[in-house]
Amino acid sequence: MTWATSAGCFRSAPWSRLCMTTQYAKELRSEGILVNAAAPGACATDFTKDIPMTITRTAAQGAAIVVRLATLGPDGSTGGYFHDDGPVPW
Repeated sequence: MTWATSAGCFRSAPWSRLCMTTQYAKELRSEGILVNAAAPGACATDFTKDIPMTITRTAAQGAAIVVRLATLGPDGSTGGYFHDDGPVPW
């Protein structure tokens, strides 16, 4: 399977992931568990090496938003979708 033929599965995945994030956030907030989705952006990894475009963002750069969300305090955001610049509207 090539990138071009497998790309269709990525079209519905983001919406499903955001719906699940919202539902888990609602269910787990009372237990003090925060649930958020992160958009790390396209990163140059073995997974993306065959994509026909230049990707210069490193995995460490992409991980920054994940680390930031994983280290939120107990009063942090929950049920959101975030990238490096903050919340992503959806």
